[in-house]
Amino acid sequence: MSAVGPAKHRIVTPAARELVGDLQKCLNARMQRKGCIGVTTWLKNTARAGVPFSVSRASTARGKQGLSIGRVADHMLRKWCNDEPIQKGFARTHFDHGARALTREKLMPVAAQVPCALGPLKTEIDAICIREGKTGRVGIVVVEYKTSQQTLAQHTESYNQRCYRKPYMNVAGLENSE
Repeated sequence: MSAVGPAKHRIVTPAARELVGDLQKCLNARMQRKGCIGVTTWLKNTARAGVPFSVSRASTARGKQGLSIGRVADHMLRKWCNDEPIQKGFARTHFDHGARALTREKLMPVAAQVPCALGPLKTEIDAICIREGKTGRVGIVVVEYKTSQQTLAQHTESYNQRCYRKPYMNVAGLENSE
């Protein structure tokens, strides 16, 4: 897990530094949260009634490789947020693409894999970035970092597929899709 770390040296304005300090206090308070259940566990046990999520996939081997690439890219994101060296490897191309997109949007990473909770639910935020606007205003951006070996159209189609074992969740009749 990361807290706001060495990457904060990239933050230039006093307003941005103050915002990062306030964010750190808030994150530290959230990390102390006990008695919560993870969002994924809640979805699995409550909304999906324990029925495993299953959709038709073209290739399970490719899907497993994609999961591995995603985990390694998440680890690289954490290192990048903390200004730690990032090794070359099979997921580096996927990570570099995401890092360039964040940089292009002028998003400065300040924390990665940040635990947070809302009521009884908890999760980890992939990254928190800040963006300093032209007027000096500073905004917080929460990043959900995704990697995919598919085209955008294929990825969207895959995410919209309903589970064939339980097409609808036990919550407001919502479709059971990713």
